[in-house]
Amino acid sequence: MIEHNPHCHHCIQDRRTAAAAKLNTVLLRPDPASKKHGIFRLPCGHVVQRKFIRVEKAAMPGGHALGCDTCREQSYANAATDIGWTLVGRTQDAHQGYRSYKHDCGHRQDIAIANVAVGQCNCAGCGQIWSSKPSFLYLFEINLPNLPVLKFGYSSNPSRRLNNQLGIAKGVQKQILRVIPMPSGKLAVKEETVVHKFVAERHHDLAVPKQVFGDQINTSGEIYYSKAEAILNQQMNDIAARYTGQAGSLKQEGTK
Repeated sequence: MIEHNPHCHHCIQDRRTAAAAKLNTVLLRPDPASKKHGIFRLPCGHVVQRKFIRVEKAAMPGGHALGCDTCREQSYANAATDIGWTLVGRTQDAHQGYRSYKHDCGHRQDIAIANVAVGQCNCAGCGQIWSSKPSFLYLFEINLPNLPVLKFGYSSNPSRRLNNQLGIAKGVQKQILRVIPMPSGKLAVKEETVVHKFVAERHHDLAVPKQVFGDQINTSGEIYYSKAEAILNQQMNDIAARYTGQAGSLKQEGTK
């Protein structure tokens, strides 16, 4: 016993249970097939197998949430459905960044998950390309804690962009202030780029630095302080007048 450091199984169990609780996860039991793994119930309700050490590291300061494979695949399926594709499953070569999808025309192909998420998918079967499909310019209002901000951009599905793709925490109030229908994704990208360049050159103080909003919004930039609303609206007025023949544009009900 002098040269041996015995472990208290009760203390180890308590430590692992506490680590899981910090992640809103429940340790159900050890995995009978592996001493290094446990069976956990995630906040979403799904039951998964995870290494104890991974859970404890995730629970440390600066850690991360435990991902759910089932929920992740469902989010991929939802993103595909929104743009006329159906998720089939993993690719034959098991490439992590790709999945196999079937287009509405019946053609099946492997596509990068990231491209499906933003609707940038070309069908090699029927020839439909994402840049020729109708799209929208949007203006979002996102009320981060003590920091109300705006996001201007383009998407083929603004509602999905706001509610599912930006990684905004539940409980944060957000809404679509405005959308402008565009004839194609290519033109939407062009007009979006012009607006961001205009603001950067003439009103650079309106941009919120990435280090300020951090990981609260899953984007690298193009976030503006709320005082930029009048300027962004004027830019959108000009765009709407060119493409729709009117100064206004559609306004959609937001999500609270």
